[in-house]
Amino acid sequence: MGYAIYEESNLRRSAFSFWNEFPEVLLSVVRIFLPKRQAFRNSESMIVIVSSYKVLEEKIEEFKTISHEMAKESLDTEEGVLRLDVLQGDGDPGRFLFMEVYKSEAARKKHLDTPQFLSWRRAVPDWFSQGSTSIQYLPVHIDLPG
Repeated sequence: MGYAIYEESNLRRSAFSFWNEFPEVLLSVVRIFLPKRQAFRNSESMIVIVSSYKVLEEKIEEFKTISHEMAKESLDTEEGVLRLDVLQGDGDPGRFLFMEVYKSEAARKKHLDTPQFLSWRRAVPDWFSQGSTSIQYLPVHIDLPG
């Protein structure tokens, strides 16, 4: 599994306008992470989850470490986890966005029962300075040439 190179201009968003621009941000993130012409092809049951977390300043490094470990273990061992990217806010180091792409709803549910996710879930609840949000998306199928 490789790491994507992010164009800073695509990911930089001010906090107050984030939710107004969320669809555009999501589309930009999907374009970065999925190969061109492959995004959502043959993905009738694919599930995308975008989660946002605000982490306490004193827990940022621990959150980054445990989140990276959970994501790596999930990608290495779970066939149904297609992407699990952890993004940190530019200008707001305590703001994190998770971009999760699962092969199916069954794969997402299976992920929620894995040792790495359960360990992450037990560790982080007291590390948030405000509530988290998670939104589930389904692919919109379009015909792409070629």
